Amino acid sequence: MDYIKLDIWPTDHAKKAYENGYFIEAIQVLHSWIECQSRSLLMLVGSIYFDIELSNIWDIIDTIAYKDVVKTLFSLGQLTKNDLNSLLELNSLRNKIIHQFIKEPYKKEYKGIPKKLYDRVFNQSLEYAEIISNKNEKIIEIQK
Repeated sequence: MDYIKLDIWPTDHAKKAYENGYFIEAIQVLHSWIECQSRSLLMLVGSIYFDIELSNIWDIIDTIAYKDVVKTLFSLGQLTKNDLNSLLELNSLRNKIIHQFIKEPYKKEYKGIPKKLYDRVFNQSLEYAEIISNKNEKIIEIQK
């Protein structure tokens, strides 16, 4: 049986997809990576700061939607208001790209997503992927 999986770090894959003009793949992989790292951060915060057994929350946290995870992290003081707004903007842009990219409105021309907007959100998202990954690593280091 064949399997499909990333063979490089997710942010590197997203950059490579972007460079090759695969903008949907780039933003989707980056969004998914941030979601995964955000869920990991929520699990670590719950297990370390609130003494919750990882085995009790692992599967539950994995079902929490992107927006809800970042809102919860903000509520727990793990993200600033600016972080929250930027991460929600990534989600909004990603949804717009995924759900409206090939949509043509009635009697109008749809020009697509402005590249300048895409680039700003994509680059901010690369930064947040690093920030959230570093938060995870910092919590793990503290526990060693």
